[in-house]
Amino acid sequence: MPVLMAVPPEPAGAKAPEGPDCALSRLAVSPQADGAALVLLASESACHRHGLRPSAWWQAGLALGTDPETPLTGAWEAATALLAREHRSARQLDAVELHDAFAVQGLAFLHALQQQGMDPSRLNAWGGGLARGHPIGASGAIALVQLLARLHHQADVISRTGGTARADTTTQTDTPTRAAGTAPACMETPRTPASHHLRQKPRSHLEPPGRRLGLACIAGAGGLGSAALVSVAGTPPGQRDI
Repeated sequence: MPVLMAVPPEPAGAKAPEGPDCALSRLAVSPQADGAALVLLASESACHRHGLRPSAWWQAGLALGTDPETPLTGAWEAATALLAREHRSARQLDAVELHDAFAVQGLAFLHALQQQGMDPSRLNAWGGGLARGHPIGASGAIALVQLLARLHHQADVISRTGGTARADTTTQTDTPTRAAGTAPACMETPRTPASHHLRQKPRSHLEPPGRRLGLACIAGAGGLGSAALVSVAGTPPGQRDI
C-alpha cells in the first residue's frame, strides 16, 4: 500500500546524536501521521438476523498495566499474558501486527518471538508502525485492521492456489490485494461463559474450519499494554460478507 508523507525540516540548531548513548535517529521512530480505522463487533444473533457472514472472529483480548519506567515492553507482556490465558503458543500465529513506535521495540519483540519458535517473517510483514506512521489514538485499531488485511491476503493466496501452497511462503515484499483501510472489519463475537479464560473458547458454528489466527498488540504511554487475538477464514460462495 503506497504511502505519501511530508517530512518536516530539521529544526534550527539541531545536532546529530553523538556518543554510545545517543543512537536514536528519526529513521528509528514512527513518524507523526493522520489516520483512522473502524472495527465493527457484532453478535452471532445479529449476523443471523441480517444475513451477514462475519469477515473475522474475535477470539480474546487483554489489557494490563506494566512498569511505567519501561513502557515499550507493555505490548509483549500483554501478548504473552493473552497467549498463556488462551492456551496458545506463538508458533500457532499466522500473523502478528505490533505497533512499533520505535525500531528497538520491534527488534526486541521479534527476538522474543524467535525464542518461542515463531517464523520472524510473520511479524509486521507490511512494515508496521514505522512504515505507516503513528496517528496517536487510532494506532491500535489501525494495527488490528492491518492484521485482518494480512490474514485475508494469506487466505486469498491459499484459495488461488487450490490449497496447495502455504501463505507463509509469500515474501515481505508482496503487494497487498487491498488497502488496509478497506479490509473486512466486522467481527462476530460468540457468547461464552464468564470462565472462558480457563479453557479454549468454543468455536461458533458460523466459523468455518481452517481458520488463520492473528495477534495485534500495542504499548501505550505510562505502561499500558493491549493485545487481541482474531481469526479469519475463507468466505464460501454465495455468502454475504461484511
